[in-house]
Amino acid sequence: MDNHDAWVTSIKPIEKAFNASPVSKINEDLLRLIFQTNVRVEATVPLYVYVDLMNRPLTTARLSSQVCRSWRRLLLDSPSIWGRLIHLDSLDQKNNHWREELLRRTQSSPLWVTGNVTGSTENPTPVRVFFYYLLQNPKCWERIEKLEIIVHGEDTSDSVWNTFLTPAPNLRIFEIYFPNVREPLFQNTISPNSNKRLFGNHAPRLLEFHADGIEFAVDSSWLSNLREIATPSRLTVPEILDLLLHMPLLESFFLQFSEATEEWLPSGILPHIELPALTIMLLTNSLATCSTLLEHMYPAKTCSLALTTNSYYAKKFISKDVLRSLKQNLPRYIHNYFSTYISTRIRLRFFDDVFHFEDESHRHTHHIFFTVCIYTKADSSEASENKVLTDFLLQVFAKCALDSPSRFSSVTELSLDMRYADTTSLPYFHSMLSSFPSVRNLKTNEDSVVFLCSLFNLQQDEATGNRPSTLFPHLQVLELTYLDPDHYLLPDTIPGALLPFLKLKKESGQPINTLDLRLCGSDTLRDIEFLEEIEGLEVLTLEGAVEESYICGSGMPDKLRFRTRSGWNSPPPASSGTGVGYG
Repeated sequence: MDNHDAWVTSIKPIEKAFNASPVSKINEDLLRLIFQTNVRVEATVPLYVYVDLMNRPLTTARLSSQVCRSWRRLLLDSPSIWGRLIHLDSLDQKNNHWREELLRRTQSSPLWVTGNVTGSTENPTPVRVFFYYLLQNPKCWERIEKLEIIVHGEDTSDSVWNTFLTPAPNLRIFEIYFPNVREPLFQNTISPNSNKRLFGNHAPRLLEFHADGIEFAVDSSWLSNLREIATPSRLTVPEILDLLLHMPLLESFFLQFSEATEEWLPSGILPHIELPALTIMLLTNSLATCSTLLEHMYPAKTCSLALTTNSYYAKKFISKDVLRSLKQNLPRYIHNYFSTYISTRIRLRFFDDVFHFEDESHRHTHHIFFTVCIYTKADSSEASENKVLTDFLLQVFAKCALDSPSRFSSVTELSLDMRYADTTSLPYFHSMLSSFPSVRNLKTNEDSVVFLCSLFNLQQDEATGNRPSTLFPHLQVLELTYLDPDHYLLPDTIPGALLPFLKLKKESGQPINTLDLRLCGSDTLRDIEFLEEIEGLEVLTLEGAVEESYICGSGMPDKLRFRTRSGWNSPPPASSGTGVGYG
């Protein structure tokens, strides 16, 4: 009898009260489903996320087994539940009793082992000793279905790791990180001429592999069944493509920044790889590496893409071949994604050092996404280099839209942040933004409104006499995230770009109905009494937790004098000297 059994014999009075409550009448099948749902909660918690031990599913299961005899019987008769709750962070007690009891309750069921292997080889913690036992006991190792751990310490010389060289007949998920170890495990053990292979070259059920710190052969037999992989950082681009050739069933592919690919430039003949099941690509690397993978990988047409280049780059790594490859192949991914999924919300950021395009549409699953975030700042101080890459990307996306006008026609909400001041690029911006004719809600800021005014004022074509088409013909709501702080202390007679923009829309016969300032905050608003002339415009603000609305032209312009009403940050008194004033 364990301590919990002894405790149960003393709860008869409490159990009588429990038996009278509605919860005691829950159907046993439903109760089992609830306990299994608790297990699934554990499975959704990422390794790097801290969760208080009292909120861990293992703690919930243990406490549930102490509620009453029927609950306890049901849980103790469900070894698969306990087998999936081997969370190491919850098992670091000095005494071995609970670890041994938990392992006993699992009987011979599959094991899910997750959490942090703390301590080190020299100073092992109780949980590290327990984890080593699981690896060294063949009966336990062969039962492990899921292994998701972070191994602390710098020494991997323990012979216990050799267990990974033995067959893993039931292993399905293998995710292991050695954050403090520089050289991969088995670096000098596994080689083309060695008979030693990771998992003894036998892991027939393995589906997910995330193990940057472990060496393995790229022709391992278990690769053919993989559905998800995070590419080891030591691999070069040709080696990555070679690896992909061995994974025809791959569904998710993750590439992180690595020194092996940072300074790589395309060279030689590389294979084109058909990956018909691949629906998720996450690429975080240099532009040259990412463009090469986009060129040589042919995923499913439903594939989601998140492409992020590492910050800044050396000019020599953005060759004409790299740009040619990007221009030819990125549109394929854009076309496939937006032909498959209807998008209603897009986010655009154009800074002097970044180009960011993202689909923010509400989806029923987080596995559907499209993001391109490319840092355009070169390692030189020449702003012209940034402009070349930004203009290039603008043209790529604008051409995609022009080739298929319906591609973004369903977008009704646009989040726009423009802080790119080169006026020679305005035609490219205009072409890009013209791709969103159905936008009704524009979320932006006053800095961006300055650029929008410039786009609206583009001169007519001297040869044809035509003006560019009006942007956002169906725009109804202008939502500002902040007002330009440089205008905060100016008199309300200085409207900035806000009034000209609203007037331009009104004069074009497409007036904006609502100016939403609720995200600005009452303490950052300034006097905008000048908006009184835009009759019919509704201005929404937030005073504390109270929403306020004012219709411009109603004869109460004081409602738009936010700075004056707040009674602070008043403009400085006029200078008596000869300095420049506002008149």
